[in-house]
Amino acid sequence: LGVLALPAGAHTEIAPEQAPAGSDTEFTMTLENERSDAGTVKVEVFFPDGQLIPVLAVPDVGEWTGAPQGGPGGGPGTLGDPAPGITWQRPTGSPDDDPELKFTLRLPDRTGTISLAVLQTYSNGDVDRWIEPWPAGAPEPDRPAPRIEVTAASGSSTSSPTTSSTGAPAPSTTAPVEDRESSSTVWIVAA
Repeated sequence: LGVLALPAGAHTEIAPEQAPAGSDTEFTMTLENERSDAGTVKVEVFFPDGQLIPVLAVPDVGEWTGAPQGGPGGGPGTLGDPAPGITWQRPTGSPDDDPELKFTLRLPDRTGTISLAVLQTYSNGDVDRWIEPWPAGAPEPDRPAPRIEVTAASGSSTSSPTTSSTGAPAPSTTAPVEDRESSSTVWIVAA
């Protein structure tokens, strides 16, 4: 199926791990709280640089509130508009709580791997950066960036990628290479 599976050792996971190109798909992101003295209070997800993906839903979960990024003046964006990422926040959190956040994206109408850069901020100010590239077949890095594999839609002639993407937090300096007439797509985020 071309599924990218994150092993039990990974601390930020996305489910489902794959979805068809052009689909509206609900995802669940689970983050492991890695501090014994602080809870997670902010989570930022950045899509690959230059890839604005429509965020259709960011439902509140418990004390968590979330919104697409990219609004005027750096504020929250509007649901349904293409966005560079999503931010969730809450006032406080327990070290025993592993956040589970939901969001719905309208995936690009092409195949490839979307590597998400995730910043997990704790109540004590510490930040875990889940941003390290994890090429297919390579050993898991210390801080792997979660990935979504965008597969061909049924009956689609969507192009296939020649290179997997890598993850890093925004801002970045490398834009994606995209040619709708060719048979390849490269999505890159660089620090």
